[in-house]
Amino acid sequence: MITFKNINTKLGFVRYNDKTEVEYILVNPIFRRNALGKKLLQIIGEKTKTKPKPHDPISPLVEKLFKTENK
Repeated sequence: MITFKNINTKLGFVRYNDKTEVEYILVNPIFRRNALGKKLLQIIGEKTKTKPKPHDPISPLVEKLFKTENK
């Protein structure tokens, strides 16, 4: 799991498995639209040397994030 925090709260986190499938990703609503979700996915790719993919089943918001990531 990877977590972004500031001194007051969690900004977001992502949980992924050994197949580099994203099981859960969350960005605090206050900090959305700042590319934190994309940054979390980028960090997974850097750590695992594999492009992350969504775990099935996938929520509509995560599906949207992966679609914008592939553009």
